[in-house]
Amino acid sequence: MFDINEELKKLPTCPGVYMHKNRLGTVIYVGKAVNPLSVEGQIEGGVVMSYGFALTEKYPIKDCKPTAKYGTLGLPKANRIPEVESIIVEKEGLKVAGGAIGIGEITSIPTAPAIAGAYYSLDGKFRTSLPLA
Repeated sequence: MFDINEELKKLPTCPGVYMHKNRLGTVIYVGKAVNPLSVEGQIEGGVVMSYGFALTEKYPIKDCKPTAKYGTLGLPKANRIPEVESIIVEKEGLKVAGGAIGIGEITSIPTAPAIAGAYYSLDGKFRTSLPLA
């Protein structure tokens, strides 16, 4: 049986987002984790933002203006967010800012592909447009 916690323990040198059932696991290089709790919050925030973008959000625009009301955008509700397991990997960063590097945005990049891969593993269908669900 696949256990994401065991798999994540094997992957500290391979950054990315990994999806299994209703859990997301992340392995992120952060430079120096000056405030690990804050780093974890940034990782979780970026993953959750991309989770919504990947599965439920639609943001229609016409002539560079949004055409939907906020409540209809499909933002995921807190009770629909999967558990996010974060593995913080400290790796030498820049010689400024105490060695810390920006991590909030980078976590949103691999999430949609990880979710698409989970769907592909589930049903063999390759999805090419967002939202995936």
